[in-house]
This record gives sequence, C-alpha cells and structure tokens, in this order.
Amino acid sequence: MNTSNANTPIKELVREKIAEVSLSDAQIDALNAHLNPPLPQKKPWSNLMIAAGFVLFMGLGLMAHTQWQAWKKEQLFIAIAQEVVDNHLKQRPLEFQDQDLAGLDSHFTELNFTLVNSIQLPHLHTELLGGRYCSIQGVTAAQLRLQNDNAQVSSLYQVPFTAALFSTLGNINVDEQPVLRYAKGFAVTLWEEKGVLMVLVQSPNTELTPIVKPELPTLVPPPSLTP
Repeated sequence: MNTSNANTPIKELVREKIAEVSLSDAQIDALNAHLNPPLPQKKPWSNLMIAAGFVLFMGLGLMAHTQWQAWKKEQLFIAIAQEVVDNHLKQRPLEFQDQDLAGLDSHFTELNFTLVNSIQLPHLHTELLGGRYCSIQGVTAAQLRLQNDNAQVSSLYQVPFTAALFSTLGNINVDEQPVLRYAKGFAVTLWEEKGVLMVLVQSPNTELTPIVKPELPTLVPPPSLTP
C-alpha cells in the first residue's frame, strides 16, 4: 500500500479523483455543441420573392374582381329581361295612341328624357301603335307598342342609361353588337343609343328581325376635279 495515500485525508483524495476526471473548457464546449446543435436559420425572403408574391396576389384579386363584375352584369341582363317580358305579357291598355314618335313623346310629360327614334326601328318593319308608362329596375320608363303586318305585337322599352343603375352593363352602344337574351321564350334585345337604354321584346312566334351592329355607309369618293 502506498503510504502517501494512506496518510492523505479521504476528502483530499476525493478532490484529486474528481480533478482527474474533470473536463477541460474545450471539452465542455464540444459536449454542449453536440448536445445542443444550433437551429437551422430561416432564409430571409428576397426582394424578388416578395415582388412575385405581390404580383400573384394582385393577379388573383383582379381575376376575382373581373369574374364578380361579369356575374353582376349577367344578373342585371337577366333581371331586366324577365321584368320587361312580364310587363309585355300583361298587355295593359295604351295610355297614349300615336303613330308618330315625336307626337307620342309630347304625351310623356313625366319622363326626364326624350324618346329616341332608334336607327334600328326601320329594320323591324313594324308600325308604332302608342305607348304607356312603366318602370325598369325602379326607374320610370316608356313602353312603346309595335305591330307588324301580321298583327304580331312587340314592345320597345326606353329608359335613361344612367351610370348609377346601368354602368354594370358596360358598353352596349348601338354601334356595337347588341345583347340578346331570352326570357319565357321571348327574345329580348338590349342596346344603348343616345344615352337611352333600349329593350326590345319580340314574341317567339314573330318573324324575328335580328338587331345587329349597324353597317357604316359606303364612302363614295368625290368626283375628280381634273377636266
């Protein structure tokens, strides 16, 4: 037995043994690094990724808005078509009878617009019988009654094409292709002319004359001035 160890106190021997197995600072750091690995750092978004996300968000928003506007437009077309057809079917007595549009207009004193002699009327081959007051989407309108040679009756409605009520319909000017819808078997044609919305209701038994985009007049070159 080692006499030096025998003479050493027990507490001192314990301290020596602990010191022999103690880790150095470098070993402690290595152990901590092994037991607690660093968390992976999140890569920051680049400006390009942020811009791409913004463009995608705006594109989806624009697409949704466009579809919503198209849906509202179609719903308004359908609502107007159903309203005027229901009115046409009632065939209420005419309040004013006149075969001249200007003379008929003088009777409609409660309208805040002037009846328009549409450029499409001559193509319908009908005769004006008269008119009465009505409403379209809550706006006071005029219902004109037309009749062809076969005594088939159609209705032409006129109402102001106001921005507040009809801006949803977009550009349906007479110079463009009019809008055609059907309600209860009747053909309903809509177009705008001189700030007035025109809605024509024709019976399914009528020999329909389609309302189309007017043709521009043929330009005739001026005669030559040379002798």
